[in-house]
Amino acid sequence: MKKFLIVLTILVFLFSLTACHQKEAESPSNDSNLIEKNPEKEEEPQDLTNTTYQNVMINYAEGYQKQDYAILQKSLAPFLYATNSEENFSQHLTNYMGNYGEELTLTLIVNNYEKLTAEEINVILQEITHYYDISDLEITEIVKVNTTLKIQGNEDSGEVEADYYLGKIQDKWYIIFN
Repeated sequence: MKKFLIVLTILVFLFSLTACHQKEAESPSNDSNLIEKNPEKEEEPQDLTNTTYQNVMINYAEGYQKQDYAILQKSLAPFLYATNSEENFSQHLTNYMGNYGEELTLTLIVNNYEKLTAEEINVILQEITHYYDISDLEITEIVKVNTTLKIQGNEDSGEVEADYYLGKIQDKWYIIFN
């Protein structure tokens, strides 16, 4: 039961974090330990080995690892801020520490990615524009990235699998949905 509650808490946490404000997806630090290659794959997806999508996911992972909301914001689309705050981010980190221990190590593993078709993009856009009440959102490309978040604390450990949708908005890539 404890594991179920922990996983549920993490899923709620990950979902709510996608609703944080975004500054531009700037280049993250060079900490290559934040994102790991999936050990079951011989090669990483080609597009995830370059900076196009990788910087977005590294900013996201680095924000958690360093417990720094400003870094996390760099990975999120600007329209997501309306439904979340730095206070929510701090509360989720506190929950992580309560479940896993004070000394957290978070590693994001990119399992695979898939570029969405025009029809799939339209469905996602309709969901986003309806949910966030946005009328003029233009996203030219969307990529679905399947990840596993490995959480290691000094008291417990766990893994959570999640899909993130990265969207290209005005020539910049952001997490737009998860």
